[in-house]
Amino acid sequence: MPQTGSTLAEMQKHDTESFAPAVIDEIINRDPITTRVPYLTLGGTQFRYLRESTNTEPEFFTLDEELIENNPTVTEVTLTLKQIGQNADTEGFATTLESRKSQRGYVLLQVAKGMMEKIGERFIYGNNTSASKEFNGIHALMPAAQTQNEAASSTVGSPLNLLTLSTAKDTVKNGRVQLFSLASAVKLQISGFVNHASSHPIRTEKNEFGVLTDFYDNVPLEINDRQVQTETISGSTFNAKTGGATSSIFALQFGLPQSSNPGIFGLQGPRGMSATPIGYLHNKDKWRDRMIWEVALGLGSTKSVARVDGITNATVVA
Repeated sequence: MPQTGSTLAEMQKHDTESFAPAVIDEIINRDPITTRVPYLTLGGTQFRYLRESTNTEPEFFTLDEELIENNPTVTEVTLTLKQIGQNADTEGFATTLESRKSQRGYVLLQVAKGMMEKIGERFIYGNNTSASKEFNGIHALMPAAQTQNEAASSTVGSPLNLLTLSTAKDTVKNGRVQLFSLASAVKLQISGFVNHASSHPIRTEKNEFGVLTDFYDNVPLEINDRQVQTETISGSTFNAKTGGATSSIFALQFGLPQSSNPGIFGLQGPRGMSATPIGYLHNKDKWRDRMIWEVALGLGSTKSVARVDGITNATVVA
């Protein structure tokens, strides 16, 4: 894979006699998930935790009757950190030019932004089975029992039914659903439906970040631009990111494994996202920094998430 650096031509776009002290963002994706994920930092490469599998079954007994042994069972879950990174190269010639901002700082900032764009997309569609270098995203972590299907057939989706969304919400029993994350196309269909059916439990108010947001059944409905309307379904449920004409809605609870409501959480190495100065390259006049992040996504309780998949971009029904 070719390395992305700062060419002289690109650098000179930023070094003129009159220059604004910032670069205007044009690559903008709304993402309500990455801002809410709590992180657990560890020193090793793996993290293990236990989920309850079966409970004990006490029995009634008579006087002097021998009691039977019936121990609970657990399932061990192991998360492995994955590495994402990129070299950030700055032209050595930048040190001879008068500039109102640091070329090196700009390159590092853009590399960090690119990494977050990639991580945000993998939080949804990462799959360690098909791509071993990646971690599992929410689709891959989602238990089958926590999925509601909007499917007209095994391979064809159907419009969102708000009853299905309520059913999915009710399967989240480990605390309160904090967020409905959905594709823009479906959010527009919900907004259009509300305009003509105000009796449904949808209202608009500010979320925890102070942004005006629509709420359904007291849960914010937030657009995630990383969720696409091209998902395919197979066997009536999500199969792949592209190739189809459907999308999914996630009902999510966030929380670290040791919290009272363990849900979606992040795992990272002790450095976090860090830039290491490598120095000047031996064969060209460029300064190199290396940006690395050891990271993974985990799921605490399987009852902290739910999904409605197979949703087409069509009029919402009650």
